[in-house]
Amino acid sequence: MKNPWEEISLTDYENHMRLDSVMQLQAMNEMMKGQFETYSVSSVMILGIAGGNGLEHIAKNKFEKVYGVDVNSDYLKETTRRYPDLDGILECLCIDLIKESDKLPKADMVIANLLIEYIGYACFQKAIQQADPKYVSCIIQINTEEDWVSDSPYLHVFDGLEEVHHQIEEHILEKAMLEIDYHVIEFLEHRLPNGKKLVQMDFERRKSTKNERGAVRLSTRQTTYAFALLMLFLVVCTIMLSVKHEQKRLSEKMTLQEGPLVETTVQAEEETVTIEADATIGQEESESIEGGTVIEDDKHFTIIDAGEQTYPYTIYNADGEAVKSEVCYRIAPWIHYIDQETLEIHIGVGTETFYCVYYDILNDRFSEQYESPVAAEYHKVAFLDHRDDEIVLVVRDMFDEKNYYKEFHRDFAAAVSPVTYAEFKFEDTLLFTYMASDFFETQKYKTELLFCGGSEEKETSASDAVDYVDEELYAEIKDICKNIDFTPSFDPGDVTKYDLYKKKFKKFINGEVTVWIKETGEELYIYNFHGLEEFRAVIELGEYDIDRYSYYFFDINGDEDPELCIKNQLGYIYVFQYDEDRDQIVLWKEYISNSIFLMGTQKLGFAGGWSGDGMIRVDENGDRVFFVHFWVLGGGPYQNDIEDYGFLVSLPEYIELRDDMIEQAIYEDDRYYFRVTEEQFEELTKDYNDAEKAVHAALDEVTYTYTELFD
Repeated sequence: MKNPWEEISLTDYENHMRLDSVMQLQAMNEMMKGQFETYSVSSVMILGIAGGNGLEHIAKNKFEKVYGVDVNSDYLKETTRRYPDLDGILECLCIDLIKESDKLPKADMVIANLLIEYIGYACFQKAIQQADPKYVSCIIQINTEEDWVSDSPYLHVFDGLEEVHHQIEEHILEKAMLEIDYHVIEFLEHRLPNGKKLVQMDFERRKSTKNERGAVRLSTRQTTYAFALLMLFLVVCTIMLSVKHEQKRLSEKMTLQEGPLVETTVQAEEETVTIEADATIGQEESESIEGGTVIEDDKHFTIIDAGEQTYPYTIYNADGEAVKSEVCYRIAPWIHYIDQETLEIHIGVGTETFYCVYYDILNDRFSEQYESPVAAEYHKVAFLDHRDDEIVLVVRDMFDEKNYYKEFHRDFAAAVSPVTYAEFKFEDTLLFTYMASDFFETQKYKTELLFCGGSEEKETSASDAVDYVDEELYAEIKDICKNIDFTPSFDPGDVTKYDLYKKKFKKFINGEVTVWIKETGEELYIYNFHGLEEFRAVIELGEYDIDRYSYYFFDINGDEDPELCIKNQLGYIYVFQYDEDRDQIVLWKEYISNSIFLMGTQKLGFAGGWSGDGMIRVDENGDRVFFVHFWVLGGGPYQNDIEDYGFLVSLPEYIELRDDMIEQAIYEDDRYYFRVTEEQFEELTKDYNDAEKAVHAALDEVTYTYTELFD
C-alpha cells in the first residue's frame, strides 16, 4: 500500500501552504533559517523535505552535508533541480520512515517540520535513534479547531492523509523524546492567520537520570470529590507535593497549609523515598491519584505526571524549600528559565489560551498571573489587554508595576491575538509584529521597535517607537563607516621561515609534541582540544581522514611570522603559533563558534545570522581592538510581509560618543546602537558586504589540506 504522500503533487501542496489564509510556507521558511543557524553542526538531515523550502538558508561554509529525506521521489527530484548550488552538499534520500528508518545515515542535527503528525511518536523515536543527532529541531502544528487541514481550494487533495495523521501534543512529544535521552532546550511559538499556530521544539541529546526516564512511581491513598457545576471530567483540587534532591535519593519534608499529612512511599527500583504532603485543599477533599511519573526534575521545580491527565508541580526557592505546589489538569505545565534567576510557569487551559506566573528566585517572590503574555524578559512582561472598545499592548515590570508600567495603543486587528511575534531585543526595547486593523483585507503586517524603559508612569501616546537617527548624525555615522578598512588581506608573513615552521607544526599535528596554553601554563596534545578529538584516531589508528579539516597558513597576528589555523567540522577555529625562543607551539586564540570566520591579518568576520554581521579587529595578542556590528531585527515568521525592520548599527570602540549621539542610541551589552532606515543601512554596509564576498577568494590563497601543507 502506497503512502498517501506519494499521491499528492508538490504544486498542490505548496500552493495550499502559501495561501494568504494559511501562510505556513512563508512561516516555515523563516523558522528554518533559525534552525540552520542556531547550532554548531556540520551535517543536517531534513525529514520530510518536500520541495526543499528553506534550503536557500544553508550556509555552504558551515555545512559539509545536508540530507533531504522524503517518501515522494518526485519531491526529491524537484528539490535537486531547484538547488544546483548545493551540488556536492545536498544528498536526497527516498525513504519511507514508517518502514525504512533503519536506512537513515548519521547526522549532527535532524530537522523535522510538520512531519511527526504523519509518522507518530514511536516511529519518530526510531528515526532519531537511527540518525543519532546531537540536536533535534521539530515544528508541529497546534490546531484550535476540529479540522487539522486549513480550509482552501486544495482541501480535498489531502483527503487521503486522514489514515496516517496523528494529533501531536507538546508535552507528549517532550516525554517521548525524554525516553530516548533528548531534552528540550528551546520552545518557540508562531501564530498563523487562520488561528492555528506552529510550535518549534528543539532538543539536545544528553543522558537522562532514572527519574527523568520515568522510573519513579508514586502511590497515594486519598479520597475523591468532584464539582457537578464544572466540566464533567474536571475535579477542583490541589495536591501539595514536594521532592527534595539528595544525590541518588530524593528526600524532602514540607508543611504547607493546616491539615492532616498524607505519607506517600515512592519506589524507584531499589530506592525508597518518603514524601509528606498536605492533603488539605481549602474546604474540599483531594482527588485520588493512582501512580505517577516524575517528568521534570530541576533544582527549582518538579513536574509529575500523576496519570489521568493530572500534573502536580512544585517550585523551590534558592534554599531548596518548597514555596509553591499546585496541580494542572489535561495539559502539563511548562516551566522554564527565562534568565538565570527567573522561572516562567506556563499553564495551558485549551485552544490558544494560557496563563503565566513568574518566580524571582533571587528575591523569593511570585508575580501575579498574566493571560497569554506575548513576551517576557529583563523582569518585564508584555501582554494584550482586551478592553470594551480596544486592544492595548501593556508592558510592565512583571513583579511590581510601580517600577515600570506603560500602555501602547495601536490599530490592532480585531483578533484574539493580533500580535504574531514579540521579543525584548534589549532591556528597554521591544520588537513586535502585529496584524493591523485592515489585515483581513490587505494580509499585511506591521512591525515596530518600541522604547519601554525609564521610569515613566502610564502613558497612552501613539508615538512610542524607537526613532531613526537624524540626518546630521547619519552623515557622521556614514563617514565613520567609510573610514573603516574592511578589505580582506591575508599577509603571508616571512616566507623564508615556512619550511621550519611547517616541520614544527607537523610534529604537533602528529601528536609528537604538545602545545603550551599561556593563560593556564598547561601543555596539551592536539586531540585534547574540543572538536579535534579525532586526531587521536589519526595518530594511533590511522582511521580518520585528516584532510577533512581546513588548514590556513598565514600571518594572522601581524608579527610577520606565519601561524597555523585549523577549522574543524563544527566551524571552530584554533590558531597556533610557533615560539622560536621557547621552541614550542603556543595556542594563540581559539574561537569556539561557527559565527566567526577569518577575514585577514588581525581581522575576523562575524556572521551571526539573527544576531547580525560585522567585523572584529584584533591586536597582536588576539585581543579585541574594536567591533563594528550591523544588525537587522526581523519580525518573526512574517518578514516578507512586514512594513519595516529594525536596522541597527554600532560604531567601533575608538569613537568617543557625545551626549547628543547617545540621546539617539539604544544601549545593550555595553554597546550603543543607532537605528537607521533600510536605504541608509544598505549604504552603511556596502563596504562590509563587498569585503565579505571577496574574503572567500582571498582565503583560498592561504587554505591547504594536510597533504598540501605538510607532505
